[in-house]
Amino acid sequence: MKKTLVMLALLGMLVLPAYAITEMVYDFKDGTTSGWNVPDWQGDSKDYVTTAVSVGTDEAITGNALMVVGDFPGNKWRASCAEREFNMDMTGYSSISADIYLPKKAHTELLQARIILTVGPWYFVEMRSPVKLERGKWTTVKAKLDVNNKNETDYWRVKENDSPKGLLSNITRVRRVAIRIEYNASSEKNTGEPYNGPVYVSNITLK
Repeated sequence: MKKTLVMLALLGMLVLPAYAITEMVYDFKDGTTSGWNVPDWQGDSKDYVTTAVSVGTDEAITGNALMVVGDFPGNKWRASCAEREFNMDMTGYSSISADIYLPKKAHTELLQARIILTVGPWYFVEMRSPVKLERGKWTTVKAKLDVNNKNETDYWRVKENDSPKGLLSNITRVRRVAIRIEYNASSEKNTGEPYNGPVYVSNITLK
């Protein structure tokens, strides 16, 4: 009997995951921002136009969501952003995602979103491809975390000679996560109506 118990214990040890993965969800139902704020570095860049990060709602959505307010001129690339400190090892996690709602009053088709990570010794790592936001709809933006040497550049902007600055090389030290809303305009090519207002973010999920 004792031998059997020992064998079962050993088998249990074999099937345990190498890393304890705890799913995290930020749904903002408690009425707080849960640590998501305007990035402290925004003042160093004229390209970022976030005016507020708070919790609010819209007549078209149910309950609270993170409200990221930006003042977009419509004729230049500009971005608003909400960021949170994590300072954690994300080894073993498969993805991080967020649901984003663009109000109908945003009369533009040029808004998009992507997830940004600050990793290692303060390297910025961006999703390679942004996700287009549709007016009056929820859109899910999802970033892949379980990348490898062969596919990392399919999902993240990492130059081959800058690989030490990429996600894979720094997955054990993810300092911050940011949700970035981009107005993809250009004075020469694409222009749209100015938009000074909120985009709503909910169900930010790390799993």
